Amino acid sequence: MVTATINVILNFILIPSMSYDGTSLSTVIAEFSVMVMNGYSCRDIIKPIIFKKETLKNLFESIIGCIGIVIVCLLCQWGLHSMIWKTIFSMVLSVPMYGAILILLGNEIAISMLNNVLNIVKSIISLGRL
Repeated sequence: MVTATINVILNFILIPSMSYDGTSLSTVIAEFSVMVMNGYSCRDIIKPIIFKKETLKNLFESIIGCIGIVIVCLLCQWGLHSMIWKTIFSMVLSVPMYGAILILLGNEIAISMLNNVLNIVKSIISLGRL
């Protein structure tokens, strides 16, 4: 109920000045408010998890990875004129950029996934299929 109320009120405020961007922003703000309320009500459960060294390291790695994606998208925006090509290149280049950053920062999950892929490729090569 709280989210719906926040969303409706913000829609009335933001849509006249921002059009469909106002709708998106009001939804994001409303959903963020739910996240904050849920986090507050579950603080005794999530507090020990959030402040673990491993969780903070993963958060840092994810933020750095997102910065890499933003850089890729800005370069595509700057270098390409067609919206279709901007979108394709942004998507295709963002995934390896994010993965490479996670691997360079030593993210255990990304390294494990890379090792699994390498093992599959090695087994395919050893079978003579490639």
